[in-house]
Amino acid sequence: MERVIVTERCVGCAFCMLSCRFDAIDVLGKAEIDHEKCTLCRRCISYCPLSALVVE
Repeated sequence: MERVIVTERCVGCAFCMLSCRFDAIDVLGKAEIDHEKCTLCRRCISYCPLSALVVE
């Protein structure tokens, strides 16, 4: 499983980045995930107001 950003939905609000306890998300315009740091805890998904984060 892997976390994926749906770039069409991401507006760069940074709620996902602020919620991440592992510093695995960076927002420079749109969110980007560092998959080596991501633990798949799904916390960022619950904080995204636009459902721009999904698990594949």
